[in-house]
Amino acid sequence: WETVGDRNDAIFSTGNLSNPRVPNQNGDRQIQSGFVEMTAYPLESLELQMAARYDNYSDFGEITNPKLALGFRPSKKALFRASWGTNFHAPSIRNMMFQEAQGFERFQDVQTGSERYYPVTRYRDPNIGPEKGQHYNIGTVIQPNKNWTFTVDQWNFEGTDTIAKLYGDRYTLYDQLQPGVLNDLGVTVTRDEEGNITSLRAPEIVNLGERTIRGLDFKIDFISKMSLFGLPFNGGATFDHSHFLLYKTKRFDVVPWETREDLDWKNTSSVFVSTTQHYYRLAARTVAGGNGNYRSGAQVPTHTEYDFTYALTAGWGGKFSFGVKNLLNSSIPNDQTVRQTFIPGSGRSDFDAFSALGRRYFAGYSQTF
Repeated sequence: WETVGDRNDAIFSTGNLSNPRVPNQNGDRQIQSGFVEMTAYPLESLELQMAARYDNYSDFGEITNPKLALGFRPSKKALFRASWGTNFHAPSIRNMMFQEAQGFERFQDVQTGSERYYPVTRYRDPNIGPEKGQHYNIGTVIQPNKNWTFTVDQWNFEGTDTIAKLYGDRYTLYDQLQPGVLNDLGVTVTRDEEGNITSLRAPEIVNLGERTIRGLDFKIDFISKMSLFGLPFNGGATFDHSHFLLYKTKRFDVVPWETREDLDWKNTSSVFVSTTQHYYRLAARTVAGGNGNYRSGAQVPTHTEYDFTYALTAGWGGKFSFGVKNLLNSSIPNDQTVRQTFIPGSGRSDFDAFSALGRRYFAGYSQTF
């Protein structure tokens, strides 16, 4: 169950501003999900896996996604694996509960050449649905001994029906590239007798984009029995690195692909210590900085955040876990070369690569039977 609601200040919701009324958006959804998985061993060294997941969303409908996987182990020290499957990303509850809203947006009218703010009414496309895609991966796991494990995976994602917003500058682009495309996207333009735009009506978001992402993952795990002052414990470390090979998106069929050249890599390095009852883990999450070669234009440095986790195992098979993400409450990096004239001390950041959330806490409990 999920419920979302806005409580805008009355001056916004009553329309006592130069900008038209901003309605409070309220909505809820229910989700039912289930999955089934079957594993078979036609040969001692060969493992086959077939799985499927079913999801039913009360606000847009149901969807089923299959998965096939293959694992081949020629020896106890090596595993080769591959998988294929489909997946989806549901539109947010805000996308689904969006009510008609009015505002002003700046764009250029290609017929008159006038660029200014025009009154725009946004509405929810009744056909909005989930983003869809397929993924396929190949990789290997090498374990030369009980202490070390090396993993390499090459992964690929092909997405369709990605959710995109129609921005004002896109109206100009589409009208120039393909007359009549605005109507196909659900956009209605009203003009006066002289041909000037008096109002525009457009969906808030549409399912028309595509996305292709490919990358290479490297992982090294080390674990060993240790002792300190005569007290035995397990200790280890993990280095998990992801390198982007390709990241390109296309908002609509009539526009060219946009290749992201600012995303490069990210990794997580961690160390842990554990006993029969206690587990401690300290991790460093690092994301490569942006070089300005993307829509945000941000040129930001490499950014690292630290996490801490503690877990306590109880005698009845239960486990309590507690932790802190972004332990030092680090702020995401900003490009300080922009916006200084208007907002001193602020800058532009790439929120696709960095999370705006600061320090946050979590707790959990799991039970083993």
